[in-house]
Amino acid sequence: MGEQIQIIRDLINTSMMRSLLSKNLALWNQLLSCLDVVEDTELAIAAYLDREFGESDGAHYLAVYGLLQALFIQQDAVRYLCESLGMLNPLDNNSRLEKIRDIRNDTIGHPTKRNRKRGQPTSYNFISRHSLKSNRLELMSLFSNGTPKFADVSIPDLIAEQRTCLSEILTSVISELEQKEKAHKEKFRMEKLVSVFPGTLSYAFGKVSDRIIDGKYPSPLALLNFQQIKRTL
Repeated sequence: MGEQIQIIRDLINTSMMRSLLSKNLALWNQLLSCLDVVEDTELAIAAYLDREFGESDGAHYLAVYGLLQALFIQQDAVRYLCESLGMLNPLDNNSRLEKIRDIRNDTIGHPTKRNRKRGQPTSYNFISRHSLKSNRLELMSLFSNGTPKFADVSIPDLIAEQRTCLSEILTSVISELEQKEKAHKEKFRMEKLVSVFPGTLSYAFGKVSDRIIDGKYPSPLALLNFQQIKRTL
């Protein structure tokens, strides 16, 4: 995803896109924040995969808590990145990403009392300590209707699934930005910059330059030509 974020940065920092997007300062700042957070959380996720898991139960919990929170934050960053660009919420009806969010909420978000959607029972959740490994955990949920549930969670699978889903979304973001840039260029394709400058502009520069060289106060003619230069610019 790092390469995709860099492509998005390059696209939004062209003079045309930056001028267009930065008209709404709040959304522009939101966009910049989201780009940074996607990258930062990806660093955290990569660190989880690359480093030692630790020797104590406390270190294990801390690592898994941090990873699951990083996944959750990264999803939000992509969601609000799309919002800042006027795109629809990419997490809506995405069952793969929703499953990851549910696991995060059950394990570290609201484990002790998880109020679910209307009509669904409340759950009370536990990570089985003896099951906690760098690559897996067992989640036990007890529901208010008396039903128990056990789920074996593969941590590498969660990471791979999220990276795949978010990469697909970022690809669509890049495509939309490229289309906007292309549409803008097409809109003004027949307007040539050279046509903005009248043929008499060199005369105006000459009159202003003459008055500068002789060191006298500006004459009405020099001021008139100076105003023409300003209007042209």
